[in-house]
Amino acid sequence: MANIGTIAANGANALNQPHSVLPSVDGVYVADVINSRVLFFSGTSTTATRAYGNDGSLTALTTGASSTRFTAAIRGIALDKNNNLYVADGAQANQNCRVVRFPSNITTADRVLGRLSRTDLNTANPCATSNYQFLLANSIAIDSNLGIYVSDESSKRILYFPDIDSNANRVYGQPTGNYSSITPNNAGVIDAAKLTSPLGIFLDKDENLYVSDSNNNRVLFYPKNTTLATRVWGRGNFTDFSTAGGGTCSNTNLFFPTGITVDDFGGLYIADFSNHRVIYFQKDNPTATLVFGPPTNTNLNACTANNPSLSANSLNNPHDVKLDSEGGIYIADLTNHRVLYY
Repeated sequence: MANIGTIAANGANALNQPHSVLPSVDGVYVADVINSRVLFFSGTSTTATRAYGNDGSLTALTTGASSTRFTAAIRGIALDKNNNLYVADGAQANQNCRVVRFPSNITTADRVLGRLSRTDLNTANPCATSNYQFLLANSIAIDSNLGIYVSDESSKRILYFPDIDSNANRVYGQPTGNYSSITPNNAGVIDAAKLTSPLGIFLDKDENLYVSDSNNNRVLFYPKNTTLATRVWGRGNFTDFSTAGGGTCSNTNLFFPTGITVDDFGGLYIADFSNHRVIYFQKDNPTATLVFGPPTNTNLNACTANNPSLSANSLNNPHDVKLDSEGGIYIADLTNHRVLYY
């Protein structure tokens, strides 16, 4: 097991609330939220060699709206098949409210989602709800055709853009084609088509979509290109909104799930944020069989932060989980200000 970052600070080997982690063919990217940057760690090194944001500095803290700066609330990160990096620069309060793209290995962004002008990288953007704007861009997933999924947390929806130069042509969580609706669960009725706080999103190898519907304490599965979920984890069914579905610790329940990933066998890893664990569900099994965070990896009824104390096995609000090409597991251990590798 390796560890990236140990203290809430800035520098080439420190992190402050890592939100997202993203393995690549030559290293790992980490969204370092409070430090307003994305760090790249080459190979197995735990010292960053490249910074996105802060004008490319590994030590400075400079926020703003430009091609080299973020606000203090960056969120998700994704790579497309051409190794371009996408970052959700998602603050509210009339700040950036955007997703920016960086060409492969370049720390100056060249394109943006969230603005009519896809080259407007140097001015703050009023947060809004439309078919091209966001209230709070959170997570990103990119398909093989360079189509872009963005979870718009505060708008209670996910938008799909055919490419970075187009407006969204599909919406999840709100009525079909309605890009102004932002109602949680669309009038408060939870079902297979509605969302209240979509955070993590992930595309499997067949480009089916997985969504962490965090405030509903569930994860949903959408077959490719459809907006009606056909599978749910964390709840007994699509209309279950009982209190038993969230806030409890078991091998079936979730409490504010965030990051998600799927292995080559269809198994699902979920960062169960408020239960301080990452749990694993084998394909088509609604009952988890493996857990990271408790003292033993089969104790699915132990959900205490840093249980029993801070160590190589304990977690405190894990926000993301991702796999590398060899099946190694990265976990963004947010409140412990570190990323762990298993």
